[in-house]
Parts: sequence; C-alpha cells; structure tokens
Amino acid sequence: MTGSICKANIEEMRASLISEYLYTIGSDQHQESLRRPVVDFADTMRLVGGARELRKPLNIGLLFFSERPDTYVPYARIEIIDNPDPTGIGMTETVVVGPLDRQLRDAISYIRNYVVKERVTKVKDRAEAIRAFNVPPIAIEEALSNAVYHKSYQIREPITVTITPEKLEISSLLGPDRTITDEDLAERRLVSTGHRNPRIGEFLKELKLVEGRNTGIPAMLRAMEYNGSEMPTFKTDR
Repeated sequence: MTGSICKANIEEMRASLISEYLYTIGSDQHQESLRRPVVDFADTMRLVGGARELRKPLNIGLLFFSERPDTYVPYARIEIIDNPDPTGIGMTETVVVGPLDRQLRDAISYIRNYVVKERVTKVKDRAEAIRAFNVPPIAIEEALSNAVYHKSYQIREPITVTITPEKLEISSLLGPDRTITDEDLAERRLVSTGHRNPRIGEFLKELKLVEGRNTGIPAMLRAMEYNGSEMPTFKTDR
C-alpha cells in the first residue's frame, strides 16, 4: 500500500517537510534541498512513481511529506479518546493529523502531558523515594510507535488510543503480522519475521522513532515490569 501510486500531484508533498527530514537525520543534502524543486528530491528518495512524463507521488511520500496524509490515504491519523466515566460523561476526543512522524510525536506528547501521572512514595530509612507511573512513558512510546509502523493503511480505520481510569488501550488494524501465532500472543513473543510497511520503518528508523529490530515489545514489557505495572494484554480479531 505505501508503495502504491496516488492520483495527487507531486506538489502536494512539501519541500519544507523534506528539508526538515533531511536536517533531522543529519543529511548533507539538507542545504541543497532548500534550493532544488520537490520533484528532484522526491525522485532521489523514491517517493514518486509512474512514467517519467507523468510522475505521481507514492503513498509513502504523502504519508510523511504532505500536511494532511489522511486526505489521500483515508484515516491515516490517530484518535485519542479520553473516557473518564463509563456513561460517556466528560468524554473527549482528540484527532491527531499531519505527517506520520509528527502524528506520532504529537500523540505521545499529548498522552505524556495529560494522561501520565507520576506517584512519588517516601520510604522510611531510605534516602531515595520510590517513583512510579500510572502508565510508564516508555511503554506508551513503544506501543504507539509499533501501532504506526505496523498499521495497514489500506484499512479505513484510524489508530485509536482509548483512555479510561482502568486502562489505556491502543487499537491498530490489521493487527500483528501473520507469522505471529495466537500462542505467541499469549506468551508475549511478538517477534515478526516480516514487516508490513518496510518503507515506513525506514523513515521512522532514520528519525530514531523506532529501532526496527524487534526490540519494541521487549522494551515495553521491561518498562511495565520495572514500574510494577500489570503486564499488557495483546489481542487480535484474526
């Protein structure tokens, strides 16, 4: 899907976003990208396809380098639902849009600022207090990064983060790679032999938003254990 050609024009990709990306990853092409047209760098970065005389952006280019990817790839966004009461009273919904990497950073920042709470406990005869979180930030970052990386962008459903007083739930369809069995899910062995979105992974790794070496789930589990939290539950409707 991310390699599919879209009917949008190349100009829908923003030169400023490409330049920002190149600057962030420390590319020596950053300065040059400020002077050359979008099509030159889009071609070099394999963001366009089609016949030479009728080049069109690939979905991967629009997902990372257009202001509203969800215009071209429906529901390519993150929805955060804060539901403090089972009756729905006081429920709020925040829709996070923009390039995928910005979505991920903004969603993590929102959750860290408005959801994560730190509890500090003083212990008698100990100099250091015990610090714990309602949800450890590292676990949230790993889980949400994983959701963005592995979502099927062919399915017209957003990534959803549902927050209640009891839990934080992240839903990202299509679910885990088919090489991961139900037994693997039960044992929390989420090590995939394939990747649904390798190009998305490439960009997220360059931006240091994922490791891409099957380290995300183990890092999440370590953070939950260290924090004294219940272990996460992984479910699929396959």
